[in-house]
Amino acid sequence: MTEINGTGALQTSPGQMLFTPDAFSQLKAIENPSINLPILVDPKEALEILYENLEGFEDEIRFDKISMPSAGGTSFQIVGLDGQETSVSELEGIIIHKAPFRCWYKKLYEEKTEEDTGMPDCLGTKQVIKKIDPRTGQETLQKIYVGSGCEEAGIPAGQHCDTCPKGQWGSNRKGGDGQDCSERIRLHFLMKDRVFPLCANIPPTSLRRVKGYFRHLGDIKKRYYGVVTHWSLVTVMKGGKKRSEVSLAKVRDLTDEEIEAIRMYVVFLRPAMEIITKESFETDSKADKNDNDINKMDFESEEQPF
Repeated sequence: MTEINGTGALQTSPGQMLFTPDAFSQLKAIENPSINLPILVDPKEALEILYENLEGFEDEIRFDKISMPSAGGTSFQIVGLDGQETSVSELEGIIIHKAPFRCWYKKLYEEKTEEDTGMPDCLGTKQVIKKIDPRTGQETLQKIYVGSGCEEAGIPAGQHCDTCPKGQWGSNRKGGDGQDCSERIRLHFLMKDRVFPLCANIPPTSLRRVKGYFRHLGDIKKRYYGVVTHWSLVTVMKGGKKRSEVSLAKVRDLTDEEIEAIRMYVVFLRPAMEIITKESFETDSKADKNDNDINKMDFESEEQPF
């Protein structure tokens, strides 16, 4: 069942949303944009084409992944505009959405085989729940991580991650003070010359850098979707091993008109971007099969974040 809501967007039964031509009239082309994005240069045509191409596929929207190397490599793997996997040392575009989550795997990295799909055995996403203060009895709404559960591992469905044994500091099966269930962040990134964003699941090893970047933007009163962001990889040594970490840097600011255009575009795709399922971790690309998928790598949890 589908219906048109007040924004002129197409609302589908699973909660995913696409735009209709009725909404395009609100978008205006930007002269001399800060970055070459079709959504800024010619938004009406770009979104009409996207709508036509995706109409009927609303339940199956998949975002191509930005994968990163293991062992200290300095190139990302992305799907190019020709549909082929390509290696790039840097990316430039706009972060249009962020969603933190947690994931836990029964198998350690060294236990994985070619048959493993890359899907986590328990996935924790942010949900709004009712909690009662034991001291006052007052009911409040809180947004916390709630796990999908893993019956085989004794994790019940609906487990609150803040009380789950696998999410406690010091629970890492490899020892140390890390968590066995790791926190990650999914970023959706709109690159220049593209209409549809890519997604990246930022691993625990890069959380400090990524969170620091968002905090820095807040310090200078910039919205993360109000700037052009440059992505690169830096190689660091930890425990005698090389690893790659994502580094983000602001390139330039967007104008107020560009920020408003990005906001409207995000409204169209936000419901699809907010859906994080186990299936979205399945390995289905060339990079994944070569063990470049960040969901299958041997990332040790960081120390307790700031």
